[in-house]
Amino acid sequence: NDEMIMVGEFTNYKNEGYGLCDDGNLYHGSSVNYKKYYDQRLKHKDEIIMHLDMIKGRLLYTINGEFIGVAYDDIDMTRDYVLAAAINCVATTVELFGEEKEEMDDNVVVDGNMN
Repeated sequence: NDEMIMVGEFTNYKNEGYGLCDDGNLYHGSSVNYKKYYDQRLKHKDEIIMHLDMIKGRLLYTINGEFIGVAYDDIDMTRDYVLAAAINCVATTVELFGEEKEEMDDNVVVDGNMN
């Protein structure tokens, strides 16, 4: 798709993206409707790790070393998605890395802690 997507529109009804915004809210299928997720505003130097379980269709976040929990647990994994990081801070670093993992059981293990 050659159509340019404006920042903030990747979670709208057309693009149906999944996002954690700097206000700590989750957005999906809307740029207006949200679900409260993290009780603080994200700020400069916060470390945000996104965990995507492609077997169970779950998206989870860790913020500054604290596992926040399951953000979404109903992601349709038969569809194609594009990873996007929209950042509006100077001197921000984005690192992308991935690991192949065996299927996760119903419990989520992050940094050796059962959640």
